[in-house]
Amino acid sequence: VVVLAAGSVRAGDGRIEIGQHMMPYVITNSGSYVLTENLVVTNDHANGITVNASNVAVDLNGFILSSTSGTNSGGGIVLPQEFRNLSVCNGSIVGWAGSNGISAVGQNTRVDGVTVRGNGMGICLYDRAIYGGGIVSHCIAVSNIHNGIIVAEGLVVDCAAWGNGAVG
Repeated sequence: VVVLAAGSVRAGDGRIEIGQHMMPYVITNSGSYVLTENLVVTNDHANGITVNASNVAVDLNGFILSSTSGTNSGGGIVLPQEFRNLSVCNGSIVGWAGSNGISAVGQNTRVDGVTVRGNGMGICLYDRAIYGGGIVSHCIAVSNIHNGIIVAEGLVVDCAAWGNGAVG
């Protein structure tokens, strides 16, 4: 038996679709999630997607996850606790000036093929004691207020960063 949150729809490939009418969105179950359109969060201090589970894949599917709240925004995609195995790929995270485009505390986080622009910080994979940060690959970090890409423990591979307020 599969239980989905109200309004959740499974794509033909079994992934859970995330659309504008669901924003902001909180993931509480392991699984694979996919954006179906560009998503905009207008709520002050709200995260776009909060991940409260291990073993989660978020495919941006070439779309943009953005905020219109400027410095009052939350984060784009946030893994706030020490969960494991978050994957984010294939799209853009823009305008989360009050926080980070992607912020993850946990082990085995992977970010691939994502552009982060105009956020407080672009991509931040934090290390908490025994948890490793992960891998950031094939990403672009441009014009973020502070750091473009920061990984406490892990690797940054084949990425580009420019025009950020602090380190790339």
